[in-house]
Amino acid sequence: MLDGLTMGQDVSTFTIRHVLADGATRAHDFHAAHVGQYLFPRTIEEFDDLVRDACLFEAVTETGDMAAICYVLSGATGMNYEFGGVFVRDEHRGCGLADALGRVAIASQFAMGAPPAGAKMIAHVHEYNKRPRRLLEKLGFSHRGISEPLAGA
Repeated sequence: MLDGLTMGQDVSTFTIRHVLADGATRAHDFHAAHVGQYLFPRTIEEFDDLVRDACLFEAVTETGDMAAICYVLSGATGMNYEFGGVFVRDEHRGCGLADALGRVAIASQFAMGAPPAGAKMIAHVHEYNKRPRRLLEKLGFSHRGISEPLAGA
């Protein structure tokens, strides 16, 4: 549990944890309600898979409300791991919650042992989406300069 993340004058307490099997629908609904220009839509079946594989993480408030979400897929593309799906509710932005959630999610994937030799952690971010790009830099990611057009653009 993280205690004392500060946003302005308020101090908030969040619990960061895996989303459990009974939380897949709730997590999907949270995600679907915030899909927009930059957040890639995912199906309930994809959320069921993320939960089953213990890849989906949430930060919840003291009252049990979901404040943020992300995933880390192991072996997502060959030997690589993929970090993504980061979303923080507006009222919880700017207090370091995305950074804490990302660090817990990434660290948990390696808690059971070292990744295979040559494995990398990757993330996909729209080039104009600056906030997640800054988060990824804080988490140790580096920009590879690979750009692909969006489907339908």
